Amino acid sequence: MVRKITHITIHSSASTFGDAHLIREWHKARGWLDIGYHFVIMNGWTRKNILIESLDGSVSDGRPLDMKPASVKGHNTGHIAIVMIGDGEFTDKQMGSLFKLVNNLRLKFGVELHSIRGHYEYDNGKTCPQIDMIAFRDLLGKING
Repeated sequence: MVRKITHITIHSSASTFGDAHLIREWHKARGWLDIGYHFVIMNGWTRKNILIESLDGSVSDGRPLDMKPASVKGHNTGHIAIVMIGDGEFTDKQMGSLFKLVNNLRLKFGVELHSIRGHYEYDNGKTCPQIDMIAFRDLLGKING
């Protein structure tokens, strides 16, 4: 990996279903080079009417980590972007996977707790991922001291 990682940004898909392949299609239809996120955390609903329960909480690769994300306008350099499939409600398995993934990434790349942010924490009028990021960072801090 050539990029220096300094931040992790968490998003929600604003959809009740999806996977990395579908988000890639949505983003390419908007003229983007690839899916904007590095990781997708699924809720099991791959399409509107297709539930695969074993995929709840699974983590799929999106954009390669050596590529800058298309995540937060003006705030992509040094960032890893993660998206949770859902629109304000996430499963326990998704939250467990998010916690493990973010913790592993922050330890691997030396990302400071205050540099783990939800999309809404940037001055952009966004509301995703509808997670209390202060509590999330506090829990991460308690785990690793």
